[in-house]
Amino acid sequence: MRKILRKLIKEEGLTSSESENLLIYIDKLRSSSPESYYVFFDNYAQLLYVNYNILLSKYTWDIDNLINHFISHPTLYENNKLIPLTSFPVEARPYLKDMQKGDYALMPSYLTTILTPDIINELPSPRVHDIIIKYEAANPYKETGLKYHFERLAKYQFITRLQTYRYLSRNKAAFDRFEVVGPDCLGGIFTNKEKSIYYYLFLTEANLSKANNAAQLLNYAIYGKIEGT
Repeated sequence: MRKILRKLIKEEGLTSSESENLLIYIDKLRSSSPESYYVFFDNYAQLLYVNYNILLSKYTWDIDNLINHFISHPTLYENNKLIPLTSFPVEARPYLKDMQKGDYALMPSYLTTILTPDIINELPSPRVHDIIIKYEAANPYKETGLKYHFERLAKYQFITRLQTYRYLSRNKAAFDRFEVVGPDCLGGIFTNKEKSIYYYLFLTEANLSKANNAAQLLNYAIYGKIEGT
């Protein structure tokens, strides 16, 4: 692992096996030694994101969990009121305390831009079964950063299936985004140093209006973009 960490510091490329071993190491460290994981996060999270497009979260909870919790419990933030941390799951509180610095949480102002009652009430319904993730047969290896990207998307309960379908090493996409493909399907693009990876996100309902809201929510949550701005 020291060899891999030295490569991270030097911003060198990782082989397929090195990337896989790194992801296994990170998962084990996070589950077995949170304090050691925090040190690893402070030292390497920025390098992993900038150079390998691997976005790590410091805590069990992150912004995506928070968004989904508000979607499931919209009354929590009615009138933008202060919310006791005890209203959230235990695993959420370290993240909220770090973000809010107190015993109460207030819905972040940047979320009020996208988490409006109109949008929340017009999102596809939560899935009933576990999400399905399928990679193109010719690319069974989970490309650098893609595993974490898909794990992040899996937190959104209106997605039933994630499926890659095209890998481009040349003419990479200008920017990553989500677009509506059909009433029950979005198209996504994930780009790392080597290539752009195109994939489908299948939704729980076939409803064009709800698909548009899902795409708008994901573009804002993942990329900070709002359509038309």
